[in-house]
Amino acid sequence: LLLNVVEQEGFPLETSLVMSDRATGFKPVDNAKVHLQTILELYWQGLKEPLRFFPETSMAYGKKLEWQLDKALKMWEGDDYSPGDKKDPHYELCFGAISPVDEQFEHISRLLLEPLIQHQR
Repeated sequence: LLLNVVEQEGFPLETSLVMSDRATGFKPVDNAKVHLQTILELYWQGLKEPLRFFPETSMAYGKKLEWQLDKALKMWEGDDYSPGDKKDPHYELCFGAISPVDEQFEHISRLLLEPLIQHQR
């Protein structure tokens, strides 16, 4: 995003993300400054209070921009084969027995994931 904001000549505006099990890429972002500002605002908010954003649960929610809360809840709760995000000790410490998969979760997930998914190659 930062390279898209600066638009320095000679630097690519596309991004590649190489992980241990796969790789993906992202197209240039026209309004990168807005997205970067959103991420930074959420970062600062997260320093003051736990954010209701959980990568696995949020990705299940936003898969293919379908925004299915039932899939997010399944990922949060888990099943016989996978414990679910709610069993993560860090999330348990922050949220206890309450389910943080709520309107705030939906809002934050959309803010962070919609541009990411839209710009994925």
